[in-house]
Amino acid sequence: MERNQFTFYRSYYEALKHLNKRDRAQVLMAVIAYALDETVPALTGVPLSVFTLIKPTLDSGRNKAKNRLGKGGTKGEQRGNEGEGEAEIEAEAEREGKGEGESEGEAPAGPDPA
Repeated sequence: MERNQFTFYRSYYEALKHLNKRDRAQVLMAVIAYALDETVPALTGVPLSVFTLIKPTLDSGRNKAKNRLGKGGTKGEQRGNEGEGEAEIEAEAEREGKGEGESEGEAPAGPDPA
């Protein structure tokens, strides 16, 4: 599944900042390629070790994204459904806001003009 975004955690940064520039670049590009395109990198040594530690969180993020898409169809459909839920909540709040003894068709009783 091709993705357009992924989460980059502070722990990745903390691990990468201690590497030399060459190794850091290799790991960064490997993380990006794997997270966005599922391209498995050809790394060795320290870059492979660092990538191996980051990979499980990338996999977890990918699985969560797949599950979100599977539950509500496309992202656009999910956004459309969110508005419906908000309308239902607002309608319920309005019903709860009515005084006791009022029904949906009645106007609230005001003070007696006499």
